[in-house]
Amino acid sequence: MTLLTCTNSERQNLITTLDEGEEDEEFHLGLVTAHIDKLDLSDLANTQAIVVGPPIMIKFAVQALLKEGLTKQQIWVDYERRMACAVGKCGHCRMGEKYVCIDGPVFRFDEAEHLVD
Repeated sequence: MTLLTCTNSERQNLITTLDEGEEDEEFHLGLVTAHIDKLDLSDLANTQAIVVGPPIMIKFAVQALLKEGLTKQQIWVDYERRMACAVGKCGHCRMGEKYVCIDGPVFRFDEAEHLVD
């Protein structure tokens, strides 16, 4: 599970978590949401967040980011795991009126929050 926040091209915060194993400098254990408060969000107006992971993690990570002050327009969600054929023919990636393989796979949250996953 991964959460990336960027304030500009020179500074990024990346949180990658594992369900189990040994915690080290690269990987944290547990839920991504438990580490969001460790992010440097001092330049909130210029921050964008990208959330990648299973639907339940995306849901709670977005909620936590909104509580930290990010807007729905600053949060991006990835639904790449829904893709199958990658050309919009099979329909496996369809979410509402969107085809993830054609219209995404990354969506701004204000445009994706109504999509049923």
